[in-house]
Amino acid sequence: MRKHFTDPAQASRSETKMRELRYKGDTSQYLAELLELNTDVTWTGPSFQKLIARALPKKVIELVYSKRGVLPTLDQEYLQAVGEAGRTYELMQEDDALRTTRHSEKGEPDSISGRSKSGQLKSKDKPRPHNSSNPSSKDTPKSRFEEKDRKWTDFAAALAGVNKDAVDQRKKDGKCFRCGRDHHTLVCFAKKDVDGHELPTPPVKISSNKKKRSRDDSEDQPS
Repeated sequence: MRKHFTDPAQASRSETKMRELRYKGDTSQYLAELLELNTDVTWTGPSFQKLIARALPKKVIELVYSKRGVLPTLDQEYLQAVGEAGRTYELMQEDDALRTTRHSEKGEPDSISGRSKSGQLKSKDKPRPHNSSNPSSKDTPKSRFEEKDRKWTDFAAALAGVNKDAVDQRKKDGKCFRCGRDHHTLVCFAKKDVDGHELPTPPVKISSNKKKRSRDDSEDQPS
């Protein structure tokens, strides 16, 4: 009787709204709005149930299956089962959101990235600091060098005559204290720094062979 007296235009508008109706996080609200619109359309059976299944999260329908083993065929039973599954799904979502919030507040790491919600590495994954007796190991980009490459006996010798303010700034920048470039201070042989200032020349190193030859020559000379 109701279908007989329903305005066809109104039924068409309600059908369009039913197709466009979207789930917004509350299954009960979605079903209530859908049933109200359906009073003009009077959909029933598989087509009506498929419309609901497409609109709701896939997990809701999976919960119906897991609980009953099959989807109900009668509309009333289907609506009841979907409503219950929807409430279960939404409680699960709330619980996950609450757990995530707690982890974020505590800075606890997640299991996938190994990082906390604040982006910090787990303690066991943090890189260990490099300990070195070299005074510039934490200040220069290349703290290790081959002994054969050393141009200066110590830092005092390397920095003699170098502007102190420039040295302090280069320490902060992690550059060579002497010239401001990317290498270790004790291997620096630059004649000018990055600002174009003249630098003291490193002392000429004499090899052990040359030293030995020099000693031999002096011994051979007549007294």
